[in-house]
Amino acid sequence: GITGLPKTNFTTVIITGQVDDHLTTVDISGVSATRASLDFDATLPLNLGTNTLILTATSPLGHVTTQALSVIEGTIPTVVTLEPADGSKSYAEAAVTIQGAGSDQEADPIDYQILIDAQVVLDWAPTATYLWTPAQAEAGLHTLELRVRDDFGGEGAQPVETFVVRPPISPP
Repeated sequence: GITGLPKTNFTTVIITGQVDDHLTTVDISGVSATRASLDFDATLPLNLGTNTLILTATSPLGHVTTQALSVIEGTIPTVVTLEPADGSKSYAEAAVTIQGAGSDQEADPIDYQILIDAQVVLDWAPTATYLWTPAQAEAGLHTLELRVRDDFGGEGAQPVETFVVRPPISPP
């Protein structure tokens, strides 16, 4: 038997499986598998798109079995928009909407995470919107970051810097 990921965003894939004789040799698309008793594994490079990997198992008596496995290397999602914009200014004690969107070439579903100064404020969620009201004590430079990921190991990120300033003094 053979197992592997049907889709991944990584440039390599680990194929694992078992054979029925500890002397059987296993080759997957030209890569010799590492053996431990009846178990085997091999790390193979992938190209973007569909990759057809061919497993060849050869028994001690010379019987050859082949099996094809298709693995897709997908693309990594990217951040398309993030607000507020890099270099923006916000007033302390005023709500700031942090929001963004990502894109994936294969239209894989994307989850989002938002960080303020490297602290997670919105953990992985299907939408990227967070309402932040910085206190006066938080005046100064802050780094906001939007991270995007899909279910296949791809992750992208976009940081922006924003300045929190004290609100203007209104005349009496």
